[in-house]
Amino acid sequence: MSENERAYWNHEVAEQLDIGTSTLRKWCLELEENEYVFTKGEQESRAFLKPDIDVLMHMKNEIRNKKKSLKEGAKIALEKARTGGVLVEREQEQAPPVPIEQAQPMFTLEDMRKIVREELEEQVKARENERDKALMGVMRELQDVKKMIAASQEVSKKKWWEFWKA
Repeated sequence: MSENERAYWNHEVAEQLDIGTSTLRKWCLELEENEYVFTKGEQESRAFLKPDIDVLMHMKNEIRNKKKSLKEGAKIALEKARTGGVLVEREQEQAPPVPIEQAQPMFTLEDMRKIVREELEEQVKARENERDKALMGVMRELQDVKKMIAASQEVSKKKWWEFWKA
């Protein structure tokens, strides 16, 4: 493997081949059972190079278009790749692990805590405002009910024969 050769990861290859990542994993295991060697990353994850993708394309063609079984497709794809000279040099050496680039975090832990704290404070304020509005509504209703009760008690203080008086 040359230093500048582009390595592709599982999801990229699966998308390129138009298959699922679990299908890709099964196909790779079948190829490895037939003594095919993939380049491995630091965490033993497969890093696919262009020749690997070519072998997988041949395998997909055999399985999907020519209706071969998984084992037959793997064997035929490996034979095509070996006769094409793609695998002769790669089988001789075990490729060194490809380092996985670790991206710098966008936020530090303290930044994240500050953001979460601010969001929680905003939520608490919103809930307090809603609670205050509901409480004020209940208090207004209670005052209205008290006024109505007081008015009805004044009316009941009048004698029955004084109903025409205001």
